[in-house]
Amino acid sequence: MKLSNILIFVLNSIAITFLISIAKGEIDDMQKATTFLNEGRMLYNKGDFKEAVDKLEDSLIFFKRIDNKRGIGVASAILGASYSRLGKYSKSLECYAEAMEIFKLFGFKDGEKEVLKGAKYVLNNFDIHNDIIYCA
Repeated sequence: MKLSNILIFVLNSIAITFLISIAKGEIDDMQKATTFLNEGRMLYNKGDFKEAVDKLEDSLIFFKRIDNKRGIGVASAILGASYSRLGKYSKSLECYAEAMEIFKLFGFKDGEKEVLKGAKYVLNNFDIHNDIIYCA
C-alpha cells in the first residue's frame, strides 16, 4: 500500500470518527432536550409549575443548541403556560410569542390555537401590580 493511500485512509478514518462524534453529540443533546421536556410536562400536569419551568428551560437550551424548531416551539408553549400559572405574565407572553412564531412557520394550527388561548388568558387576567409589560 502506498504512503498516500495510507494517509488518505487515516484522514478518512479521522473524518468519519469526527462526524460520528458530532452526530453523537446531537443525539445526546436531543435525548437530553426530550427528557427535560417530558419531565417538564409531567411536573406541569402535577401542578408543580416552578419545577416545570426549571426543566422546560433546560429543555429549551438543548433544543436551541441543536436548532430543533419544533422542540423549541413545544417547550416555549408549555413554558408560557407555566409562567402564566406562576403569575409571571410578561415572561409567559414572551414564551407564547416564540412558540407562535414557530407554529406558524410549520403550519401547526392546533399549536397556534392553544398558544392564542393561553395568551388570551394571560391578557384577561393580567395584574398590573404583579408584573409589567413593556412594549418597544
